[in-house]
Amino acid sequence: WHPLYIRRNRLLRAVSRDSEFKQIVKDGDEIICLHDSGGFLLRALKNGGFFKIDCKNIEDLYKQLATIASGTVETLSEEKTLESLGVQKNVFPTYLGHGTILPNIYNAELDQRICFVILLSSSITLPGENKEIDCIFLLLSPLGDTEGHLATLSDISKCCRLNHKRRLIKTANTIDDVIAAVS
Repeated sequence: WHPLYIRRNRLLRAVSRDSEFKQIVKDGDEIICLHDSGGFLLRALKNGGFFKIDCKNIEDLYKQLATIASGTVETLSEEKTLESLGVQKNVFPTYLGHGTILPNIYNAELDQRICFVILLSSSITLPGENKEIDCIFLLLSPLGDTEGHLATLSDISKCCRLNHKRRLIKTANTIDDVIAAVS
């Protein structure tokens, strides 16, 4: 469910960002929602971006992911993002199969969900695993956005299970190609 409007008395107020919803709703308000989990991933991709990179190992990958995120979103600290990714690295990122991983973190500096798609020029091996990776979905969500975060993770997982969508994503050259593939 995605809150679109709050009706208070006879006035409608748009909810422009999921993260502001809790701050503006009051007892007695009527909430008008859209139930469309597919929209979560599309919106996150439009807020994010698409990159092709070279890296040697998982540590190098995470450093580049933090650089990409902080370079794209002004409010993000590269150091804090790398620290959050580093904590996740110790338990390994979600492996979706077929060479795709899904590192995902919450960040208090965000006010909207952001998804980056990163393709590696050559695959790397996950340490301690015998799994090659060449495609990364990096999902960053604001604190308190659990429902949207989980819906977006679910959408990514569904897309990566389908051969034709996975092939289109891995041959993409732009974020618009990725958006077309997941739509």
